[in-house]
Amino acid sequence: MEVEFVEGLNGVNLLVLEESDAAVIADLMMGGDGLKGQGELDDIRKSAVAEAMNQMMGSAATAMATMFRRSVKISPPGCSSIKLDKGDYPPPWPLEEKVMVRFKMVIGDLIDSYIVQVIPPEVARAQVALLTEGQGSHQEEAPAPDEGVSLPPKALPPPETGKVYGSARNIDLILDVPLEIEVILGSASKKIGEILNLSPGAVVELDRFIEEPVEICINGTPIARGEVVVVVNENFGVRIIQILDPYERINRLKR
Repeated sequence: MEVEFVEGLNGVNLLVLEESDAAVIADLMMGGDGLKGQGELDDIRKSAVAEAMNQMMGSAATAMATMFRRSVKISPPGCSSIKLDKGDYPPPWPLEEKVMVRFKMVIGDLIDSYIVQVIPPEVARAQVALLTEGQGSHQEEAPAPDEGVSLPPKALPPPETGKVYGSARNIDLILDVPLEIEVILGSASKKIGEILNLSPGAVVELDRFIEEPVEICINGTPIARGEVVVVVNENFGVRIIQILDPYERINRLKR
């Protein structure tokens, strides 16, 4: 897999994994159980593996953006099947100089292997420089005071409170943003002719039982489940009985 930095860093990443592992990942990405991940990778399977690596490197780029305090973006990955003993892959830089990082990869009982990330030395140096920037690596030593002269202790500067990067305090910036809350009782599918024949008093059957919880959505995204209750002044309300876990909310956002 070949992934290039397009913003924040300059250079190319190579992600190397066994073809059998890539076949399992491709089968899982295509909705399979991973047990049919055998044989050579065709173009469709390569695209599936590329999408998996794109999501992984995208998460890594987001983490680097937080650590480096700058935007880091990558290009869509390219996938190639190579034979190391045949030398049929033209590398983007001379591989005699490289930095290699090995990641353990375990997927249930299907994969227990490694992914190897190969990057040029200049990219590794740039990452180290961004990590150590502003941590005292370039501080100049203060000149020694003259003998016999007593200097008062230097007061420490007050802590900066205005610069909070990646902190929960940033949520204060959006606390007054209005959000639309809606409760979905259920849904139904009707033909145009049936809709035109509706009249006062007609009953539309929904795909939800009376005892089933209703969905609570924020700006169209389900975030909780609840039950309908009657509150003060005979207004209807919803009592929250379950908050969707983050994993389930992310899956719903992807649909």
